[in-house]
Amino acid sequence: MDRLGELEALLVDLKAVTVATARGAFTGLFQRGCALLEFGDREAVRIFCASQPTVNRWRHGKIVPGVPALVLRALQEEVVVRIRYIQKTKAEQIRA
Repeated sequence: MDRLGELEALLVDLKAVTVATARGAFTGLFQRGCALLEFGDREAVRIFCASQPTVNRWRHGKIVPGVPALVLRALQEEVVVRIRYIQKTKAEQIRA
């Protein structure tokens, strides 16, 4: 599967998360999202408004945020932005 396909699959999974399921799904989705979006700790700290140690703990599954659904919603928004960027880039390449 190409990068766009992987991001679209992640988006489907993120949209399926509910407040009730967010805690259990958080670590896997957070790790997968950060990997696909190529977020290092600096980017994640900025985007999720959390400290570097906190992001590191989220990434390694040591803690889950108090309201994991909010962090996953922010991740979902970042995925949508990346998908749109890739789609726009591909469309421009086709036109060229």
